[in-house]
Amino acid sequence: MAEGASEPQTAIHRREPLRFRPLVRDDSRVSTHRRRATRRSRPMRPLVATAVLLGGLVLGSAFASVTIQENALARTIDQLNTQIAYENAYRAQLQASAAEKKTTDYVVEKAKQLGWVWPWEALIAVQRDASARNEATPKSERPSRIDRWIALFAGPK
Repeated sequence: MAEGASEPQTAIHRREPLRFRPLVRDDSRVSTHRRRATRRSRPMRPLVATAVLLGGLVLGSAFASVTIQENALARTIDQLNTQIAYENAYRAQLQASAAEKKTTDYVVEKAKQLGWVWPWEALIAVQRDASARNEATPKSERPSRIDRWIALFAGPK
C-alpha cells in the first residue's frame, strides 16, 4: 500500500467543499419545529379533501335540481302548447257549427225534426221592419186596455 493510501477513500473531509451541497441540506440545520409543522398540515388534508368533496356534491346537486326543474318546465310548456292547439281547433269547429246553424236550411230541417213543421209543409218566417214601429199609433191615441177588453167581449160601441 502506498503511503497516501493508508486512509480509506470513503471518508470525506469536512473542509472540502461538496459539489452537491446546495442540493442537499445538512441534517443539523433541520429543526424539530419544522417537522411538527409538516405533521400538522397532514391531518388537515383529509379535512380539506372532505370539504372539497362536499362542495362538489353541493354543486352537483344544485346542477341536478336546476336540470330537473328545466325538464319539468319544458314538459309543462309542451303540454300547454298541445292544449292551446286543441282549444284553437275546438274554437274553429264551434265557429263552423254556429255559421251552419244560422242558415235557413238548417232551421227548416231542425223544425221538421222537432215536429214543428210537417215534412210536406213549408216554414214561413215573418220579420218586422224597423219602420213598422214608427208607423204605429202613439200610446196616447190608443184606447185603454179596459176599453179594448170591453170591445172584445161586448162588441164595438
